[in-house]
Amino acid sequence: MPNWNNTHLLLLNMLVSTSIFSNPVDLIRELDIGALASVTYDSNVFGISSDVFNNAMSSGVTRGEVESKDDLILSFSPSLHFSKKIYLLNISGSAGFSLTRYIKNVDKSYIVPVTTLSLDFDESLKKRLSTNAKIRFDATFDLGQHVDTSIVEQDLVSYSYFTTSVNVRYNHSAKFGIGAGTSFSFKDYQSGAVKNSYSDLATLPLSLRAFYIYSEKLDIFTDYTTTFSISDASTTNAADSKSQAVSLGLNGEYSSKLSGRISLGYSWIDFDSTTLETSDKLVSSLDLSWNHNSKTSSSYFINRQFSPSAQGISRFSTSLGVRLNHKLTDRLRGFASTNYSLIDSSLNDGSTSSMDQFALGIGIDYNWSDFIMVGSTYNFSLIEAMSENYDRHTFEIYASGRF
Repeated sequence: MPNWNNTHLLLLNMLVSTSIFSNPVDLIRELDIGALASVTYDSNVFGISSDVFNNAMSSGVTRGEVESKDDLILSFSPSLHFSKKIYLLNISGSAGFSLTRYIKNVDKSYIVPVTTLSLDFDESLKKRLSTNAKIRFDATFDLGQHVDTSIVEQDLVSYSYFTTSVNVRYNHSAKFGIGAGTSFSFKDYQSGAVKNSYSDLATLPLSLRAFYIYSEKLDIFTDYTTTFSISDASTTNAADSKSQAVSLGLNGEYSSKLSGRISLGYSWIDFDSTTLETSDKLVSSLDLSWNHNSKTSSSYFINRQFSPSAQGISRFSTSLGVRLNHKLTDRLRGFASTNYSLIDSSLNDGSTSSMDQFALGIGIDYNWSDFIMVGSTYNFSLIEAMSENYDRHTFEIYASGRF
């Protein structure tokens, strides 16, 4: 697993030394320190069935790195946060690291960097319409290391990543606007924990949008997006592709209690591999929030889309879910959620496979003080893949603070 690298402090050094702060006092006022500590029990650290795990252990492919299918995981993540507003431009970011210790699978313990940077002109990330400027712009940058169990990949996946996104919108008139955006992503994968091998993966979506401003609170929009996916495999595979999608939707507030984004469209994917034929599907996206009252809210999502995999696979996934949030007291909150996913994969030889996942989650958190929060979550997943049925349970206790 990767260790801390001093080069990842470069972003923080740049941010601290930038001339946007007029003096050291201003700098201190804009900085704060945060930390998250957690203890998690995971019944299926590698997201695989018992048969696959036992076969991997008996065959020796884990090379002594894997000791147990379940584990107790300790994690501590300190971070430094900053924010600054200059006229209409909001600048924010964070830099820190995550220290994670596996009690049974000791060799899987790691230290990874966590960095983010966001530039937001006229609060474009939060506002649907601008009241201060016709042109709005936002950009985000993220550099670090990711280690987590992936049910879809059926592995404890580890990769270094760099992601950046840029979006711009121009309101030509009171009723019409246009926009464009992109979000480049590169992932440098380490070796699989149990059975899989991965190739580095880069994706580049390019989007054009047009908006009809139906009212001050609601947009009607159309979007065209083409996405280039390139893997670093020695041979062309199903991850190397170009997908295109056209959609029509609504974004904004539908009533005083209901808001969000809805879209419906059509997508098709062309593979670089000559053994794979063009595939097309109806795609959709729904992300709604409903404030029932001052204590209770719920959210709903549906998503259908193509996506490449570092295993050299192209996936078409359908996911839907519901989450309910309730404020029990002024300091105590709870939630419950459920979701279902169906994932169809296209392999390089033209064959296909599928996976179903059903998940439930509950959680509770308590504001111990104005600076400290404690909480606990439990999640259950039931997976069916390649005629195998297995499950995963996670139970987490955490504490977070911001000073």
